[in-house]
Amino acid sequence: PPPAGKTTPAGSCCRTACCYLVAAVLGAVVVATIAVSAVVHSGEVNDAFDRLLDRFQEGKEYNAANHYLLGNFAPVSDEVSGLDLKVVSGSIPDGMTGVFLRNGPNPIREHGHTKRYHWFDGHGYIHSLRLDSQSQSATYSSAWIQTGRYKYERAIGRDFFIGLGEFIGLTGLLKVLLVFPSKLASARLHPLRAGQANTALVTHADRVFSLHEGSFPFEIRMRRDGSFQSIGHEDFGRQLDFPMSAHPKPDPVTGELVFHGYRPNEPEAYKWGSLAPNGTLVNSAGVRTADGRVSLAHDFAITEAYAILLDTSVRFAPGKLVEGKAFDMDGEYPMKFGLAPRGSSSGEDVRWFELDYPLAVMHTFNAWDYVDNAGNKKVVLWGCGATDFDMIDIEGKNKLFHPYSFVFDLADGSVRATRIPVPPHLDGTTSFEFPNVHPELMGRHTDYGFSGHSPVGDGRFKRRARDRGELQREVRRHDLLRRAGVRPQAEGSEAGEEGPRRGRRRGAPQGGRRVADGGAVPGIDGGDVRRRLRRRDDVRRAGDGRERAQDTVRVPRVLDPGGDPQEARGDVGGGGQGQDHRVPDARLLRCVTRRAQGADRVVEESVSNAMGSDRDPEVSRRMLR
Repeated sequence: PPPAGKTTPAGSCCRTACCYLVAAVLGAVVVATIAVSAVVHSGEVNDAFDRLLDRFQEGKEYNAANHYLLGNFAPVSDEVSGLDLKVVSGSIPDGMTGVFLRNGPNPIREHGHTKRYHWFDGHGYIHSLRLDSQSQSATYSSAWIQTGRYKYERAIGRDFFIGLGEFIGLTGLLKVLLVFPSKLASARLHPLRAGQANTALVTHADRVFSLHEGSFPFEIRMRRDGSFQSIGHEDFGRQLDFPMSAHPKPDPVTGELVFHGYRPNEPEAYKWGSLAPNGTLVNSAGVRTADGRVSLAHDFAITEAYAILLDTSVRFAPGKLVEGKAFDMDGEYPMKFGLAPRGSSSGEDVRWFELDYPLAVMHTFNAWDYVDNAGNKKVVLWGCGATDFDMIDIEGKNKLFHPYSFVFDLADGSVRATRIPVPPHLDGTTSFEFPNVHPELMGRHTDYGFSGHSPVGDGRFKRRARDRGELQREVRRHDLLRRAGVRPQAEGSEAGEEGPRRGRRRGAPQGGRRVADGGAVPGIDGGDVRRRLRRRDDVRRAGDGRERAQDTVRVPRVLDPGGDPQEARGDVGGGGQGQDHRVPDARLLRCVTRRAQGADRVVEESVSNAMGSDRDPEVSRRMLR
């Protein structure tokens, strides 16, 4: 109260009254929210409220033109077991016996798609192709993965759970705050056992797992006809307490499975670890990010020494849910890379490297360790990056991904990032994504990587006509060695010495037509044929006593991946004077799979084509040996 004899100004009274009024309104809102939440979380009321919000989101109307429900993305309704296929042309190559598996999201068509659908929302569904070269048989099977989420929706006969496509607008915010928490409780599903298992597959410890970003891996067991049995989500004897991402990395040398995961709203946003070849946990650790938020860390990479964590600029942004952006590209947050020692169990051991600009990296090619000519330890990482990203509008033309090279200098803590040039007619109009390398080279140096390319960033890989009317392939080859500025070791030079740049880089093209980096892949270059067939120590005895060559690759040594790209781009000397002869795919297959009976002629023919017809056949045979 004012001192005696003084009056309170009228304006002050008004301000006080307004403050009390605002406080009362806020209190009422909080009480009402708690009351509504309590009512909404009561099972049937929660579900009814969710279905009401679906109507406001106009899910059916939105999905009618949703291309993730049309064409090649259209849901498959049938399940097939052990369907014998007829080989209508050619034959199954010798030694090609095994099973090819492919999983992906597949919503239940009969449920009518009443909820707004996003590409990542469908239930896991596996296509299986079983091949047997000895009996020349091919068997097809397909089925949904029997996750708890799938079985619950099948039982009630409609879509029930909240999907990524619904995270938009005020209705999406209400779904997240009021509806989402009780959905799993109603279905009696643990959050780490509620994933769709729809993203990728991995084999480890003689087991097959289907993976999803936000849950434990889901085990399936293969049958002889190529069909499978769903086993369930696996936590490896309660050793795993956080989600395993969709892209763990099997180490081809140690047999370990290195993995990572992330969860929003936890002090240690990222975790990584490894499983021994027998499936037991070797180590795991967690680490905080610089701003305490988690990013969309969909992938990571490994080397022999490190797990490379990606703290991208695509940050978890609950405040932007109204805009449909659960994860949003933060233009003020430069991308960071965490090099975590493979065997570490402490986040304190992670060493961070920071770019000076924001970047989104969804998938990686590969990474490896090396020591340059000066004795400095470095790490090379290849991935596909974009300077803008929208998880809802992922087909936007300004969301194009390009190959990037990152070189980390462990001595001075710097990182050098290079956007790799692509053919001019594709630059600015084409997205390069889903990169890969041969799995036997994971974490080790590789010369080449491969990616898909598409005119939009949504996975619709289409053939595109070039100016001269020639069709491009969807798969591109990228020269990881040359574009990263790597100076290859010259033949005859000693380790640690650069020496004269003579000879041919292992695995490099040699002879006839040149194919630019990022160019379409019309065949396999002669260098690959010679490199693969040279390994006579990999020839094994077949059951009938005749030899059969395996398609294996020797890992080349590298001196300096940090050299000048222009200097390293020049052709080195050799029999073909730097020209690039190509060997057709069919001839390559004959070379690497045909039994050795009469194969000397095939080998001689291929090497002659690869290195020039003037090459002495006896010299060619000696090179193969």
